[in-house]
Amino acid sequence: MIEAAYDLGAGPVRAFSQVIIPLTSPGIVAGALLVFVPSIAMFAITNLMGGGDPPPSAKSSTNNSLSGRNQPFGAALGCLLLLIFFLSLVAHQTPA
Repeated sequence: MIEAAYDLGAGPVRAFSQVIIPLTSPGIVAGALLVFVPSIAMFAITNLMGGGDPPPSAKSSTNNSLSGRNQPFGAALGCLLLLIFFLSLVAHQTPA
């Protein structure tokens, strides 16, 4: 397909943007989601690497639920993370 784009007069930038990116977009989205999901759950690693200031949203949700005794706010933060995940999943779905 790339050679066909070149034969039809497309330059390298146009071949990349109109052939390569659309063909690889499902893999790019899958890779992004596979990285995004564990990054929500592994707040201990992000706390150690980032210093914990400001705390990641998953750690903030856990702190509010367990030690802060503010379970409704922790649940709301958890639902917000879940909503962000599903919105990113729906926004990046490609038609079959």
